Amino acid sequence: MSPRLPRTRVYLPATTADLATLVDSGSMSTGGTGYAVTPAVRAGSPDGDDDEWEFEAFGDAAAACIALLGPDTSGPRRVVVSVELDPADVVAADGSAAAASVPSAVAVPAAVALRSVAAVHVDDENAAAALAEVLDGGPASLLDDVALDWFDGSEVEALVDQLASS
Repeated sequence: MSPRLPRTRVYLPATTADLATLVDSGSMSTGGTGYAVTPAVRAGSPDGDDDEWEFEAFGDAAAACIALLGPDTSGPRRVVVSVELDPADVVAADGSAAAASVPSAVAVPAAVALRSVAAVHVDDENAAAALAEVLDGGPASLLDDVALDWFDGSEVEALVDQLASS
C-alpha cells in the first residue's frame, strides 16, 4: 500500500444554500476560488506560525462570504467550509493582482465532494445584527470580533437540518 499524501486545507466561502446542495448532491460548487496558507501568506508574516497563517486564510474566506450574501437574503449567515484537497488541485495565485490584495487566494476545482469536508463554520443568530449592518453598507470591521461556530465535517447533514428549522 502506498503512503497517503498530505492534504492541503482550503477554506471556501459559502452560503447556507451551498450547504444544502452539498448534502443533497454530495458536492458543492466552489466558484473556483478558495483561501489557504500560501507562500505569499508566509512571506507576509515571516515570524508567524501555522495557526496564525491558517487564521488569516480562514478570515479571508469569511470576508469573501459577504459578496455571496445580499441585503435581501433571508436570515443570512457567513459559512466557511474547510476542506482537505489534494495539493495538486490547489494553485496559489502568487505574483498575481489577486495575490497582492488577498495573499491567501488560491484556485481550486470547480466543485468539492462532501467527503473532503473537514469542518464547517457558521455565524450563529447573535451575528445577525452586525451582519445585517455590513450588508446594508456598514464597515466589514463590524464582523471582526464575531466568531463563527465550528461543526465537524460529519455534522454537515444535521447542521443543514438545524439551519432549515431556524
